[in-house]
Amino acid sequence: MLYEKINCPLCFKAQSRKILYHEKLNRDFYQCECCALVFVPRDQLLKKDEEKTRYRFHENQIRSKGYEKFLRRLIEPIVSLHQNEDMGLDYGEGHYPMLREILKDEGFCDVDGYDLYFNPVNLENKKYNFITCSEAIEHFNNPGSEVERISKLLLKGGTFVVSTGLLSDDIDFKSWHYITDPTHVNFFSLKTFEWLASSYKFELIETKNDLVILKKE
Repeated sequence: MLYEKINCPLCFKAQSRKILYHEKLNRDFYQCECCALVFVPRDQLLKKDEEKTRYRFHENQIRSKGYEKFLRRLIEPIVSLHQNEDMGLDYGEGHYPMLREILKDEGFCDVDGYDLYFNPVNLENKKYNFITCSEAIEHFNNPGSEVERISKLLLKGGTFVVSTGLLSDDIDFKSWHYITDPTHVNFFSLKTFEWLASSYKFELIETKNDLVILKKE
């Protein structure tokens, strides 16, 4: 199997193999031999202004019932595992802080939000009992740096809840709808999250229906 010396944006190893050139999307897709992340080469990413413009039209701009139902998949484990006084962070919250609004309805009033484009607050010296990341990790231009940052922000015993399209063996990658969004540049599988858990001292609690729950050891 031929590997190229292209750096993985998650584990930073320099051996990956090209698994697809998608003619319609005009993009390459590589898979890392170490952490199994599938990724778009960083020189093929959108420019920041193009990326920000696309995010403005994402579904999370309004509190729709459909989107609220989607977000409650992340909120249910928070409610069951944490007390109302626990501090939380929605990392990559997008244009509208809907998840934080729902958490507040559930009695969680101390929840911050962070977004690179729409809420780039200073998180220095912050610590949290739980962190949510809803349909954001696949967008990170530098997922390795972002995951390391999240790990440092999370207190021991804290919960990291992630929703993202999970790549599995029964998915036909070339026709997978998830790769057609040009802002989706990282594609995680169970193996990738197992690597993440091992590397950043998390316990992998659950992976179900594109939802991943990790606990900081």
